[in-house]
Amino acid sequence: MLPLPLLQIIWWFLIGLILIIYASTAGYDAGLTAYLPFLKKEEDKRVVLNISAPTWDGNQTWVVFAGGGLFVVWPMVYSAAFSGLYFAFIAILWTLLLRPPGYDYRSKLHSHLWRRTWDVLLAISGLVPVFLFGVIVGNAFLGFPFTIEPHFFQPIYHVELSHLLNPFGLLCGFISVFMILMHGSSYLARRSENELCALGRRMHKLFLVILSLLFTSAALWVIALPGFVLLHQDADPLLYPLQNTVQLIPHAWIERYHQNPLCYFAPLVTYASWMMSYIANQKARFTLCFWSSVLSIAGVMACVGFALFPFVFPSSFNLNHSLTVWNASSGQYALNTMLCIGVVLLSVTLWYKLWTFKVIWSKQKTLSAKDVADNEHLFY
Repeated sequence: MLPLPLLQIIWWFLIGLILIIYASTAGYDAGLTAYLPFLKKEEDKRVVLNISAPTWDGNQTWVVFAGGGLFVVWPMVYSAAFSGLYFAFIAILWTLLLRPPGYDYRSKLHSHLWRRTWDVLLAISGLVPVFLFGVIVGNAFLGFPFTIEPHFFQPIYHVELSHLLNPFGLLCGFISVFMILMHGSSYLARRSENELCALGRRMHKLFLVILSLLFTSAALWVIALPGFVLLHQDADPLLYPLQNTVQLIPHAWIERYHQNPLCYFAPLVTYASWMMSYIANQKARFTLCFWSSVLSIAGVMACVGFALFPFVFPSSFNLNHSLTVWNASSGQYALNTMLCIGVVLLSVTLWYKLWTFKVIWSKQKTLSAKDVADNEHLFY
């Protein structure tokens, strides 16, 4: 059996990896459906819809992995997040539920109003969850207004959740939105032809520039923010999870990078990937453009993870009740058992997803309006 600290770090890495895969796969789906209300031609809308249609539902597998992993690995974080952020997660859930009927029923009726309505709903179902996820991540740098009841370890919130919609949280929400818009545009350029491909190329450049400016602004803002620092914890943090000594220290978030210079690799990868994606777009190398976009998403999320570590769900109301990798995880036996199961499930699912993409796009790399017209009743 692996040592507990090593298991906690491995699971922190695995949860982060799952979130990166989810953002990279479901992200381009959400970015593509955001185009639907703004396209004029019906054939273009159906091309956009069917570019992501074969795999969109399978991409949601990763959010199930993430939720299940959170429940098993960090049960206290699961309890605190899903109880305190209840309305945010309900909004995410209900908007995601618009996607299955949107894909399946949008093209069933030859009605402009019917299809226009589903275009808007599909765009909402992609953008709202992404925006709210970004707001939640942004607020992790500010802390959440909760305490842990010391007898039953029940999270108690002390402030209305509307405080989450603060300027920094909103900025992070818009970063998430433009990140998936950029990612979706790279996929549109890769899988479409002619006018749609040209549109994807133009919008990819625009969204990439906006994203880089917003991300740089947020990074400078984070550097100026006071950050949570874990000064001391009990010898057995799982048994006494509230015996932390946490302080807010100026510029602590960037100090994480100074203490571990390898962390600077994450922002370097992020900016280098954006440059590579932009250049690849210019040279019409759309596969490289897309995978550079994937790498940039991994870089952005790694920047967040490295800065926050070891905090997972910090408390702004009582700093010492902050939940970290060390005091909020399950026990050694549970983590070790789930690691054996999780690695197998993760590997099989990842292999299956890659095989699915290969089968779907191996013979024909792009989808055209003619393809949709020739298969009127087969495509969405």
